Amino acid sequence: MRSTHAGLRTLGALLFGALLFGTTHGLQSGVIQPELASNLTYMIQGLIVLFVGADVLILAVWQARKRVFR
Repeated sequence: MRSTHAGLRTLGALLFGALLFGTTHGLQSGVIQPELASNLTYMIQGLIVLFVGADVLILAVWQARKRVFR
């Protein structure tokens, strides 16, 4: 399956939009406070970005480490 840049960007935008909509407009129960739900949404988005970019960061550090020990 081929992934295009535009397709992945659209999918990511839909994911982040659904997360934000679900915690601001779709939250109907009184279990979680709306301010807390909004902050949790931003933390989840940050973790998603961190874990998606982590493989590139780890590979770059691994390659730099190999160059230092040669």
